[in-house]
Amino acid sequence: MNALRTWTIPGETPLTITVHRPAVTMRYGDGPEVELSPSQVQSLSARMVDAEDYFDTGDPEILV
Repeated sequence: MNALRTWTIPGETPLTITVHRPAVTMRYGDGPEVELSPSQVQSLSARMVDAEDYFDTGDPEILV
């Protein structure tokens, strides 16, 4: 499976996200790649927006 795009988010343990067709994989540090389905990617994206909104506002009700 050829990668269409790969992003690495730096940190103490880097997070690598790779877009394939039709899936996305994630790898944390030296761990194994984990495949996410398109619906899991959509759900994760929505949760990350919630987390970003929480960090912007400090309102814990956003995380409900």
